[in-house]
Amino acid sequence: MENSPPELQQNLPESETLVDTLRVLVVSARGDLDRVTSALSRAGHAVVAVGNLEEAREALLIQRFEAVLLGSGLPAAEVIAFSANVRQLDNSSGASSRTAVLSVVPESALSTSSAGGGSGVDGFVSDSADPDTLTLAIARLASAVGTETVAKDELPVLDVDQLKEQVAFDNELLVELIDLFLSERERQSEEMQQAFQGGEFDRLSRIAHTIKGSLGSLHALAAKANAQGLELSAKEHDGAKSQAFLLALERDLNVLEGHLIAVRDSAESA
Repeated sequence: MENSPPELQQNLPESETLVDTLRVLVVSARGDLDRVTSALSRAGHAVVAVGNLEEAREALLIQRFEAVLLGSGLPAAEVIAFSANVRQLDNSSGASSRTAVLSVVPESALSTSSAGGGSGVDGFVSDSADPDTLTLAIARLASAVGTETVAKDELPVLDVDQLKEQVAFDNELLVELIDLFLSERERQSEEMQQAFQGGEFDRLSRIAHTIKGSLGSLHALAAKANAQGLELSAKEHDGAKSQAFLLALERDLNVLEGHLIAVRDSAESA
């Protein structure tokens, strides 16, 4: 859909105000969207407000939102990168519809920073409108974007080219890195299971954080995403989500192990 502002009307008939309840993530670095957040809540929408884009990324890993509203105090370049990350999360989550990314940052500012590509933002809204009118515009645009389907792309199990480049194409170092991960993986898996069974969520979160770092070094993106989800859900002491992420992570680690062994064997024989 085109990145154009929705039509804002001051006097709407009552029938036009009937929109589905939405889960909206509001990202406001300067508190400039406080009045909009209040209006969204009064309208019956479920709103989570965070102060920066990093917190927003963490929130999106924990739960799904129909819309993300970005405030004017956010750097345009970071907004563009964040929007691309939202698309990636939609693609990898198996969701059937897209998350709407809306911004009160002027479209011209994002276009200037987009290096020749689109900003990734679905719509632009003016924060000069009254809160109730802006709330309805957000709800309408989010509902429209949400009807669009998501491509079922998946994060790669292992980016072999990036991994080899990281070790400067040194096969000996590559084998050493893989062997170290495989030896640590078995111990860490046991520790995660023990921590989960014992209800030690803080410990589980720390282990998941460590594994996430190792997976990042290996460029194992699918497993890394689930490790991050486990880290955050355990930090929130959410047993159900922690169990789901733990199962998904173990599944990904089993698949990753086969890929890593193949890469190691190839490096050793080179």
